[in-house]
Amino acid sequence: EITFTGANRQSNDYWVIAARPETPNKVVPWDLETGIKAHGVRLYFAPLAIIRWTMDAQQNPVAEVIHDCRRKFDPLTEQDCCCLDAKPGRGWERIFDQFRDNQDICVCFKNGIYELEKPVNLINKGNIKFTGGGKGSQIIVKNNETAFSFQNCKDIVIRDLAIQNNGLENVSTHLNGAINIAGCENIILENLTVVCQNSNEKTKRQNTCITINNYAKQKISRTEKLKRANKVQQKSTVCIHNCRILVDGMQTAILLIDMHKAVVERNIISSIQSTANQGVVIAGTSPQDSTIKDNTITGTRQGIHVGTSNNKINRQNTPMMAGPVIITGNHVKTNLDFNDIAERHGIFVGNCFSLVLKDNFIELTLQRANRDQNYPPINGIRVYGHYGKRVIIRDNHTEGFDYLIRKRGLKNVVKNYGIFIHYLNRPEIPRWWIVEANITKHLRIEGLDKLYRTAKMTYADHWKEF
Repeated sequence: EITFTGANRQSNDYWVIAARPETPNKVVPWDLETGIKAHGVRLYFAPLAIIRWTMDAQQNPVAEVIHDCRRKFDPLTEQDCCCLDAKPGRGWERIFDQFRDNQDICVCFKNGIYELEKPVNLINKGNIKFTGGGKGSQIIVKNNETAFSFQNCKDIVIRDLAIQNNGLENVSTHLNGAINIAGCENIILENLTVVCQNSNEKTKRQNTCITINNYAKQKISRTEKLKRANKVQQKSTVCIHNCRILVDGMQTAILLIDMHKAVVERNIISSIQSTANQGVVIAGTSPQDSTIKDNTITGTRQGIHVGTSNNKINRQNTPMMAGPVIITGNHVKTNLDFNDIAERHGIFVGNCFSLVLKDNFIELTLQRANRDQNYPPINGIRVYGHYGKRVIIRDNHTEGFDYLIRKRGLKNVVKNYGIFIHYLNRPEIPRWWIVEANITKHLRIEGLDKLYRTAKMTYADHWKEF
């Protein structure tokens, strides 16, 4: 016998009761003997929306949705990313607030414009991967040099995005990039479009498109800097390839500092308006292995610059030398602009253990140049400093560096060289120093207070020292 009691029953309430022929005097579940609540229907509550109710002119209620509380997801047929999706909109950058220290991050940026008022700073995270829809996924930071800043993270992969800074109101010389990375491990940047603009001040270096530093920025002593300079680094490696980089006047496209291994290949770098300052710079006190290959660099004062030194910490004048440097297959167009008296060159290499520089085409473009201006030298290829047992410079082609200018009211004199080499040391034999098969005008090789070779017109020049 089943009895229903109580006054709080609702429509559709039900109980499940088992009747067993072998034990007709027992009911299952046994809780029925002392009373049990209805098994169902179970009711669940979830917020759907915040609604404001008003009355229209006919006094009918009108609902206005203030906030949709539902957590929507895309249909499976529209899923194009296995990572966490970022979507354009105000406050989109709060997607990064949920990540803890040392946690891996994978974010896919859907097509749209992502605006930032300040940089997204990711510090002490794990492995990070950003992907997007190419130029359709645009991240734009306003009045700041940096859009994304990574510090003390692990591996970083950023691909298929367009990242831009819109310049600064106040002039600074931070040289932070629109992508700024410090103290991370293995870094891959590919298929990116990166734009860095300056402020109204057009005569100072302020920022870069990409800056990567082996060390996180911190104040350290001169002793520690010397220790780092003399220690072979085994941490940061970087590969930048297939990127389109647009750099404004006086700014730098790519700046790499103290990398253990750096590969910069198949990128297109060009100035936006006036002459840009630098294309690719690899610098610091201890870069180890650098390859710059098959890039096109247009409209810069300095196309490629590889050098190691720090006079502030190197008071004993002990040369700091980069590891192997390979520069091949690049097309560099340098600009000589009016009243531009800063250092200029197509390719510069200073202080390196082993150098291969071949198959490059470097040309000089004159823009309103003043022949009476007392310009500093401008060279297609400039090699200056201390070198190891291998220096190979061959199969390069320079154009336009025979430009003649007046100096102190004298007759026209040559100040510029297509290839200029000045070495400050001579390693012991065996050594392999070769300059051959280059097409250039005005070649000069000198070192240790001795002029080894100079020529006004040199085709297929040949100079060997064993």
